[in-house]
Amino acid sequence: MIGGFSIANVLGVPVGTQIGQMAGWQTAFIVTSLVGIIPLALMMVVMPKSNTISVSSMKQQFALFKNKRIRLAFFIPVLGVGSVFIVYTYITPLLENVIGIPQQWISTVLLAYGAFTILSNWLGAKVAQGNSRVKLKVIFIIQAMIMMALALTLSLPWMALLSLMLVACFSFALSTAVQLYLIDLADESSAGSKDFASTLMPVASNLGIAVGSVLGSLVVDNVGLEYLPWAAVVFAIGAFAVTSRCHQLDQEHMGLTPLASAKAS
Repeated sequence: MIGGFSIANVLGVPVGTQIGQMAGWQTAFIVTSLVGIIPLALMMVVMPKSNTISVSSMKQQFALFKNKRIRLAFFIPVLGVGSVFIVYTYITPLLENVIGIPQQWISTVLLAYGAFTILSNWLGAKVAQGNSRVKLKVIFIIQAMIMMALALTLSLPWMALLSLMLVACFSFALSTAVQLYLIDLADESSAGSKDFASTLMPVASNLGIAVGSVLGSLVVDNVGLEYLPWAAVVFAIGAFAVTSRCHQLDQEHMGLTPLASAKAS
């Protein structure tokens, strides 16, 4: 799923931008709607025709949110993905009006950005191995530093483009680790809600996209495009803080488990 999203960035965003520039933004939305018919048709062919039976009740599924660690972990992708999309949502006007990239090169830059997001999937697999919370904290520190570098190099086109490509490289590095983390937490607290837990990552990511886009619009309207990376820095630091707290709670939980087991025995 994450890989598909990255490929969509590689192809869909540049093509949509090119269509918008050539035929108007309304046409880009019409083409997007028509393209949506293709996955609809594929789903009708591939998806099972028989009804599936749920193995757990809705009450069991939503019991997941009784776990404080899960509620907190949900906000890691909200802030981490939100940080990227504060900038990415407005990347075209940022490229044109602040960095100074000619309009005819915008689609090429977006294509390169999308290609680098594929590398972030590979990086995400590495982050998910071992103690992922420690690695996630490093990722968010790096993300904050890259956003800061972007903010400081907007007047230097080549340096700004390099910073943007680095943003792309780390854009989805959190996804696999957080997905597995949420499923592991669900397995600990409410095994019947593991399927539901697997949906939390895309939900949180989409919420992050929405929140990041809204915050970006407020920044653009009130202080200007050039301040978008600074807002992204704040979100990246927030993601680091939430991840650090999750890591702390994990350590406390592991420290209490032996004691609880001894009492039980």
